[in-house]
Order: sequence, then structure tokens, then C-alpha cells
Amino acid sequence: MKRVYCILLILFLVSAFVFAGGKQEEKTKVEIFWHMTEYESWFRDTMKPIFEADNPDIELKFTFVNDPDNEAVLASRLAADNLPDIFAVIGGPAIVALEEDKLLDLSQFPGVMANLKNYPENVFEFPRIVRKYANLSETGIYGYPTFKVLTGVFYDKNMFRKVGVTKEPETLDEFWALLAKLKASGEFRKAVAWGNHRWLVFNNFWQVASAMIGPDVSTRIMSGDVKLNSPEMVEVWKYYTTIAENGYADLDYKSKEWGQLEADFANLKYGIILQGPWLFSSYPKINPDIELGTFPFPTKDGNNRHWVGFVGDRNWWVAKKATESQEAQIRVVEWMTSADFAKHMLNDANLIPFYKQDYPATSPVITEMEAKGFPVAPQANNQLNLLIPPGNPGFYNYIWDNLPLLTDGDKSAQEFGDMIEEYYGQFR
Repeated sequence: MKRVYCILLILFLVSAFVFAGGKQEEKTKVEIFWHMTEYESWFRDTMKPIFEADNPDIELKFTFVNDPDNEAVLASRLAADNLPDIFAVIGGPAIVALEEDKLLDLSQFPGVMANLKNYPENVFEFPRIVRKYANLSETGIYGYPTFKVLTGVFYDKNMFRKVGVTKEPETLDEFWALLAKLKASGEFRKAVAWGNHRWLVFNNFWQVASAMIGPDVSTRIMSGDVKLNSPEMVEVWKYYTTIAENGYADLDYKSKEWGQLEADFANLKYGIILQGPWLFSSYPKINPDIELGTFPFPTKDGNNRHWVGFVGDRNWWVAKKATESQEAQIRVVEWMTSADFAKHMLNDANLIPFYKQDYPATSPVITEMEAKGFPVAPQANNQLNLLIPPGNPGFYNYIWDNLPLLTDGDKSAQEFGDMIEEYYGQFR
């Protein structure tokens, strides 16, 4: 009998040891959700091993869902109270998460704040504005920008030399002269690339509005300091009529698929396109002979020029509140806001970090955009929708649906501005 007891004791001790060992090896999982599937392999193959090598007790779990399904997925997870630990802000669900106070205030974590001190202060504006309009406290930090989407006017340097363009335009008059020259050269189907991608059209809107009115145009429109039919905004709408009346762009832009437009520009069927830094990676793959150059959208007098940097609803990382793995979650946030993460972002993915440090000028993103030294005017993509209650067309949807009235000449710039202000003003 003693022998049986000894065997049972040994089995118990072995089981306890194995169980304890298993518990020690169990890792805390932190889920990261991102909609930009083009960076999935970089995150999985490069960044995940780097982080987990230094943090062997944490396992990164990635969920990538591309447009347009990502917003629906986040909305369902928000409704189920099952948000990812860290996720890229995507449209309506992220705004709801902010409005319902479901996101973590990062200002209470010293390691995170030590990193965020290396970010420009003005980039933290968007979540604060959302919380203000939800009657929540504006103090604290509820997210951090992913990377700089410095939008500009892109062109091929070789083609510009061929058609006799040697100087990038600085004033609006010089810009119109450039488009006229591109059109007259006969080298392009159209001077400006537009397509069935409302982001492309509204990226253009922010560039023009910022150049004509100022870097803080989005908040001024929300407050009513600038009305959508005020004289300075009518000049913005006139931009669209000038583009249309002079034949600088295809007016059937709603029928143009984005992929075809991208290929057409890379193959030099358009003179310029208004986009962001990812072009430095995508277009040379289509046309290896292209030598991209870029400049900020010109201003009326050539002064106060700046890049338009989108740090709004699609370019923020946020962390959910009340997660069981908060300690691990914050270690991931510290890593994602660090100088090392910023270095890899630039060198591996050709993205410009907001983290302020000196970067080697080996990337065309740096040499063509960052090194030119223009300040960044942050605009929030979805910011102007904050005042509009659910069930109504958003600011961008309303303009997108009615823009043909302007480009087809059915309404003047003033009449169009009056219509947009009548719609938006009822919610202001």
C-alpha cells in the first residue's frame, strides 16, 4: 500500500510541476487591429519578432481587415463590448468609442508620455474635439497618430523637364499656369488625376482650403468662424469650377476606378496627382522610370505654405479601456510610440513617423517631403462629421453626392457654398 501511495504522490508532484510550468509559460495576448492590409506582412514578419524577442511573456495577435469591411467589423465588436486592445481609429465606430468613453487615457502612464513628448502637441487635437462635442473631459491623451500622411502635389520630374517645367509653383496663379502648360503640351490625357475615390477629391479639398484659409481651417469651419459660403470658402469651391471649366480633369471621375487611375498616373497619362507618401512605394513598381517629386499645394501669395497632414479618423492608434491585460497593453503602446518603432516605420515601410528625431535622408519620403521643411497643418478626416447626427448624410457624403452640380456648371461657386452651408449650418 505504501508503494501505491508513493506512486500517487510522485504523480501528483509531477502533475503539479507540469501545471506550474505551463502557467509560467502562458503568454498574455495583445490584439492589434489595423485596416491597412498593405502593411500586414511588415507588422507580422518584421515588427512582431522584434517586440516578442524583448517581451517573451507577451504575444501580439494581429487582425487586419481592409476597406470597406473594417468599419463594420469594428462596429460589431463595439456593440459586443469586445474591442481590440489596440486599434487604428476607423470612422464611426472609433468616434462612438470616444463618445462613450471606452478608450484609455494614456496620460496616466509615464513611459508612454515620455515618448509622446517627442510628438508635436497639435497632433493630439482630434480626440479632444470628439470628446468636447460629447461633453466629456478634454484633458488627457486618448490616442496617438500612426504616421504622417503629408499630402502634396505629386509629379514626374522627368516628364516636367520634357515639357519645359523647371520650377514648382508657389502661388495659385503659378499653379494655374502650370496646369495650362501641361494641357497645352499634349503629353497628357488630362493635367490633373481625379478618380472614383472620394478620399482623393477631399484630400484635394483640404489642401486647397488649408492653402487659401489657413492651417486651422477645419476647426474654424466647425465653430462657424468660417462659413461654407463665406468669400474665402467660395474661392475653394471656385477651384473645382476652374478645374472643370478648363478641362484639366476628367469630369466623369465617379466612373474611374482607383486602381486604373493609379496605373494611368504612373504611366504618365496625367500630369499631377494629389496624394500621400505611399506613392513613393507604389508607383515605381508600375513604372520604374518614374522620378517622383512633390510640393505643398500653392497658396494665394506664396506665403504660409505647409503640408496638409491627416491625423484624423483613420490615422490614430487608440487603446481600449478596462482590458484585463492592461500592463501588457501599455508595454505595446510604449513600443509603438518609441524611437525604435519610428525608425523601422521609415526604413521598412517608407512611412514618416510623427516621433521627432533626425532621420537619414535615404528615403524619397524624407528628401522630397520632410527635408523641404514645410510645417504640417493637421486636418482630421472625419472631423466635420462630428456635428451631424446619425441618419443624415455626412459632410463628405453630402458634398460628394452634389459635387457634379458644381463641376457640371449647374451651380456657381457661391450657390454651391450656400447649399452646403444651409445643410451643414443646421447642425452647427
